[in-house]
Amino acid sequence: MRPINFFEPYMIITINKPKTMNDLKRMLLALKRCAEEDSNFMVYLNETSKQTIVAGNGEQHLHSIVDRLSSEFHLDIDVLKPQALYKETIRKTVRSEGRFVRQSSSLCRYGHCWIELEPKLRDTGNEFVNNIVGENVIPSEYIPSVHEGIQRAMTCGVLGNFPVVDVKVTLYNGSFHEYDSCQMSYRIAGSLALKNGMKQAYPVILEPIMKLTVEAAECNLPDVIKEIPSMWGRKEEIESKDGMSIWTADVPLRELTKFTETLSFKIGGKGNCSAVFGYYDAVPENMKETIIHESSFRDANYEDLFYWSKWGKEEEEYHLNNFIESFWE
Repeated sequence: MRPINFFEPYMIITINKPKTMNDLKRMLLALKRCAEEDSNFMVYLNETSKQTIVAGNGEQHLHSIVDRLSSEFHLDIDVLKPQALYKETIRKTVRSEGRFVRQSSSLCRYGHCWIELEPKLRDTGNEFVNNIVGENVIPSEYIPSVHEGIQRAMTCGVLGNFPVVDVKVTLYNGSFHEYDSCQMSYRIAGSLALKNGMKQAYPVILEPIMKLTVEAAECNLPDVIKEIPSMWGRKEEIESKDGMSIWTADVPLRELTKFTETLSFKIGGKGNCSAVFGYYDAVPENMKETIIHESSFRDANYEDLFYWSKWGKEEEEYHLNNFIESFWE
C-alpha cells in the first residue's frame, strides 16, 4: 500500500454520479493517471450518493484536476462547489486491542495485536513504531500487514469519516496461530485496533484555518471588519500603507467560502483580498454535529487508485470492472 499523504490536502471537490458505469470507469482510470503524476490528492467514493470526492491542496489544485478530466480525458462531469476538508485526531494516549478470529467448517482465520495510540504535535504527521520483539509474539512477516491495516483505518476516522492525522501508533504485543494466521487477518486486526483506540482517545475534528489578507481603502475597512465576527476571525492585525489599510486574520475555511463574494463587495473597486492555507485547528464543540451531518464523507470510503494494479496490467481491467459493478448497485 503506497504511503498516504494527509497533510497537503485541505479542500475537497465533489463530482456528482456519472451517467453510466462506463463513465465511472473512465473517470477512475483518468484519476489514476493523474495520481501517477501528482501524489498530493486523495479520492473517496460515496457508496450512497455514488459521488466521487477528490481531496486536494487548495481550490486551484482541485480545479486543475477537474479541468484535466474534462479537456484531456473528455469526461462530462458535474462538479459541486469546493469545501473544507476536515480531519480527525486524538487528545489522549490509550492502548487498544484488535482481534480478528473467524472459524467455519473449512476455513479458519486468526489475527491479534495490541497497539498504543499517542497524540502528536499538530502537522507532524502520523507515525508507526514496531516494538514487537521475538517471533513468538507476532511473526515478522505479519508486521507489515498490521501496519497496512492501521494505515487503511486512518483514511476514515470515527467521528465524521474524516482522515486521521498527527497520531503515533506503537505495535507492542499480540499473538498468532500456527495454522490459522494470515496476512489478511492481521490487516483486519490492525484496522480494528486503530478504530477501537480512536473511540477511547477523545477524538476531535480539525478544520483548515486560512490566513486572510484584505487590502482596502481606509473608509471601507469598517464595513469589512464588521463581517469578521461571523467568520470567527482570530489573530487580527491592521496596518496602514499609502492611504490603504491592510487587515490580516486567521479565518476558518468553512466560513471564508461563504463570505468571499461579500468581502469583495465590501472592498469595492479599491483593494483586494487573498487567502493562503495556514494550519489545522479544532472546530468549536457546538459546530461538531453540524459538520458531521453536512459532510459528504458520511458514507464515503478512501479508494486506493493503484489497488487493481497489484494483479498486473493484464488483470487490472477484470478487477476494476468487478469493483465498479459492485459499487454501482
